[in-house]
Amino acid sequence: MKRTLLRSLQAFLMTIVLMLTMVVQPATAAIQVNYGESYHLENQWSDGKSYLDTCGLYDYCDSPNEESKVFTDQKPDRVEAGTGLWAIQSATGLENGTVVSIGDLVYLQNKWFSEGVKKGYLNVDACAASQSTVQLEVFTPFVTTPDYQAGTGTWKIESATGAENGTPVSTSDLIYLQNQWSGGKSYLDAFGDSHTYCTDTTKHKVATNPKADRIGQGTGTWKLIPTNIAPEVNGSIPDQVTTVSQNYIYTIPAETFTDPDGDELALSATLEDGSPLPTWLTFDPSTNTFFGTPAAGDIGTVTIKVSASDGIVIVTASTTFTLTVNDICRVSAVGESPAECVVTLPDDGTPVTVPVEIQTPAEATTLPLDLMLLQDLSSSFGNDLPVLRSLVPNLVSELRSLQPDTNFGLTAFVDKAISPFGNGGDYVYRTVLKLTADSDAFQNGVNSLIIKSGGDDPEASLEALLQVAVRAQSELGARQSARSAVIVSTDARYHKAGDGITAKLPISTPNNGDAILDGGGTGEDYPSVAQVKAAINNANLLPIFLVTSDVKPDYEGLVSQLGVGAVVELKADSSNLIDALKNALEIVNQNLTIVVLGDEFGYVTDVDPDQFNDIEPGSEVTTNVTFQYPGAGSDDELTIRAIGLGDLVIDVVVNLTDID
Repeated sequence: MKRTLLRSLQAFLMTIVLMLTMVVQPATAAIQVNYGESYHLENQWSDGKSYLDTCGLYDYCDSPNEESKVFTDQKPDRVEAGTGLWAIQSATGLENGTVVSIGDLVYLQNKWFSEGVKKGYLNVDACAASQSTVQLEVFTPFVTTPDYQAGTGTWKIESATGAENGTPVSTSDLIYLQNQWSGGKSYLDAFGDSHTYCTDTTKHKVATNPKADRIGQGTGTWKLIPTNIAPEVNGSIPDQVTTVSQNYIYTIPAETFTDPDGDELALSATLEDGSPLPTWLTFDPSTNTFFGTPAAGDIGTVTIKVSASDGIVIVTASTTFTLTVNDICRVSAVGESPAECVVTLPDDGTPVTVPVEIQTPAEATTLPLDLMLLQDLSSSFGNDLPVLRSLVPNLVSELRSLQPDTNFGLTAFVDKAISPFGNGGDYVYRTVLKLTADSDAFQNGVNSLIIKSGGDDPEASLEALLQVAVRAQSELGARQSARSAVIVSTDARYHKAGDGITAKLPISTPNNGDAILDGGGTGEDYPSVAQVKAAINNANLLPIFLVTSDVKPDYEGLVSQLGVGAVVELKADSSNLIDALKNALEIVNQNLTIVVLGDEFGYVTDVDPDQFNDIEPGSEVTTNVTFQYPGAGSDDELTIRAIGLGDLVIDVVVNLTDID
């Protein structure tokens, strides 16, 4: 009777412990326990929970059989090899998959010995000389049957909370395990005294005791814990790119890792070889975020390993990504060798935005200047030519007072020598004088200009501009060290692609954009605006249009399409040419256009902004160039150009390590 009351009291106390445990710990859904399944056995000792485990090969009680000591360890599976994992088998012949119930007789097979012929089952030591009714040592012998001796490997599941026999067992239940050795039944119990078995790790000794819970503090109470499954990688982390002095921040997507058990995961980050992250980079595990600002000494690529742990198993899930630090990219000034910058792209298509810095000149004439005059010589411009001739000395003097290193060149246009565009003797383009520092030669060139005819109102100014662009650095002699500008002086609108079909003898051959004037200009159509835009970009040429008021809107529209240039109103007789030109140079100095050249594979997806207006002279501006690997192509070289200023050569490197 006293024993019954004691057992009832123990059951009541354990129920209270269970309720308190459920209050302070997150609730976990109970799982029905079935035969054939494997679980960890969690000891409920109040001073610290631990898990039933085996130690390894051990000769015990002078037996020829090989056995393993049994103890409890703080980890559910000490070496992640099944030493702490136990399969529940029926001792009465019930099939796997059958529900395990209170009162059932079971065998507990350790999974560390599951391979091969021999099996290791939880047994009490029935052969020790010191064996008594007080305590029996527990081990796992290698035997062909679960029982080392009669009943030593058979265990009865009893409820620690008063559940009746036949009640299905779940993972939330607290149970006792009563050994069925014929020499005396006892209960599986973990002792608080520490012993060292096989390794230097301190563990709790396990034995059996006549009492279901030896000291009433959970040492003999156990819970079946479902097998923990390690976290898994659910998605890759895209390769990352940042720039020196740029604040880098990146949060690992929540879906990167998953845990089949639903355990909360903790992330950590190191370099791929396990060494610490670079000193500039910090990983905050509370937000799973990387942040930091790299310096010049951090340029290059590192591979970072991110690991996820559920805090239960040693094995973690890991994935890697590369983090590249690019140098700050700056456009070189005119006259300097083009600056170079390496941009590394991930092959997964992740966009990479690189800031590009551009230093603007303090004055319009700070830089050496190559000035090419493109003069309209159609009949309507006849009254302007004498004025132009008289203005040349002052024009040269004014500009050289601002920038002594100024060269002048002279070109001219009329129109195609075919009706209705023009007449015999007309031309679409002519180089009168290549760029020179000789002011007398420039004056003589202007003096030699002769007014021609020209037929309809639009003239060949657009085609002539194309010719200046494609000939600038060759025939015209534009210097790499100078800022190049072409001054288009006209009072007429411009012909463009498609107009050639209206000729008396229709011109249907498209303009091919080269420096050859097929048939003196009548063998091919006028160029498109897009062709001219590409040509002036390639030539690094600033177009300035000095035009009369009646055609000013036409050329303002043209500048808008070209994306670069200035339009200044010219008096009908061109008498304000010098002031108009100086005004135009100031305009182009306060406006900047950024273009991309040589992008064979289409890596550049955006330049933002690609134009700057009303720049404070001498200030530094920054544009953001976005690169993206389109899925094809290889390493390449392209140029970011600030028209009229300088170039930046970009070496694009594609990190192809992610491609299978």
